[in-house]
Amino acid sequence: LGGIIFNSGASAYDIGFGHGRTLNFYGSGIANNSGVTQTFTAEPFRDSIPQIVFHNSATAGDGTLFSVDAPSALMGLLFLDSSSAGSSTINLTGGADVFGTKASFNNTSTAATAGLNVNGAATSGAQGAFLTFFDTATADHATIAAHGGAVSGGSGGVVAFAASGSPTAGAA
Repeated sequence: LGGIIFNSGASAYDIGFGHGRTLNFYGSGIANNSGVTQTFTAEPFRDSIPQIVFHNSATAGDGTLFSVDAPSALMGLLFLDSSSAGSSTINLTGGADVFGTKASFNNTSTAATAGLNVNGAATSGAQGAFLTFFDTATADHATIAAHGGAVSGGSGGVVAFAASGSPTAGAA
């Protein structure tokens, strides 16, 4: 998909998908000119994990909310190449069974000025969400909050800057 444009005056939408599908943005990404928050919800279905992937210079946009529930060893949200989270809000769900949602910024991608919530596990023994910055990806001016587990014995959310390349926290 090249991109999605929400024109001025557009209604608020919640675009939900799952069933193991992947939503790929290769062009400009998301442009929200509507003046209201547009929501993208990715949820698993019968152990099939959805993914949202931004490629090239695609952006997650401004005034957008991403709710990603992809409890798996696979990444549920990926920013590749020089893509950007823009000023979106991203909520990564902690695990209710074993795994929490995983997301990553790779190559030269940036979290820009996004707000990222890396939530802890919802049940005892489960993992919290996991956010990783690889290569030379940067957190830039994003606000990142890693939350503790919601219950005793549940792991908290984790943010990691991997050793490959020189990922930076920027002014986050």
